[in-house]
Formats: sequence, C-alpha cells, structure tokens
Amino acid sequence: MKTLFFFFLWSSVALADAPFPGPSELAMEVNKVRAAHGLYELTQVEPLICAANRHAKDLAQTLDCSHEGSDGSTWQSRAKDCGTRVKAEILACGYGQAVNVIKRWMNDKMSKAILLDDDAQAMGTAKVDDVWILLIK
Repeated sequence: MKTLFFFFLWSSVALADAPFPGPSELAMEVNKVRAAHGLYELTQVEPLICAANRHAKDLAQTLDCSHEGSDGSTWQSRAKDCGTRVKAEILACGYGQAVNVIKRWMNDKMSKAILLDDDAQAMGTAKVDDVWILLIK
C-alpha cells in the first residue's frame, strides 16, 4: 500500500499575489473579449477564486441568482474572508457555456463596463453547475 503525502507551505504575501495555475473557460473568454478591445489580459488569483467559488457553490445549492449570499454575505465580505479586496462582481445563471455568459454580459451596460475596466488588476472566476461568477480586483 502506497501513501501519498502533500506538504503545503503557506505565506499570506505569496498567496495574495500567486496566480491561479491555469485559466478556466470563463477566464479565457474574459481575456478574449478584453484583447478584442485592446486591453491587457487579467490573471486569476487564488483569493478571488476563493470568493467566487464560495458564492457559486452557495447559489448552486440555493437555486438563487443573487449577489447576496444565503448567509447575508456580500461580494466584498466574501473577498475579505478570502484575504483580498474586490472591485466588482458579475454573475450569470443558466447560460450553459462561458461564451454565452460573455455575450450576455457584453449586452448589459454595467457588466460590459466591468469586463472592459482598464484599471482592473486581476480576476477570479468560478462555475458550479450553471452558476458563473467573475470577480474583478
């Protein structure tokens, strides 16, 4: 019998700045639309992914599509709980594929402005069932 052990060293500074190892489908679509508008790509960072995942799991369980969590949390409080700050959250439920989510967001004035924010520094994405979350820092 073989046993596999994993050892993790945590550093709050390293974690806050560490990029997520590999883009999600949504992150790739976000960067495609940003590139098409002459904007730089955004890198996913773990604290934003943490906050996005927390909310996506909650929404998928409650079958609600709201910025407020079932526990009363906000996108700002979820980001703070994961060790970061956040500028904006966009969400979508029931669109099937990331490309459809992006089309929907690009047809909404506020969501489009967030996607194309030229001051954005990083992002975090999550998908649980058909709940899609994008956080921008």
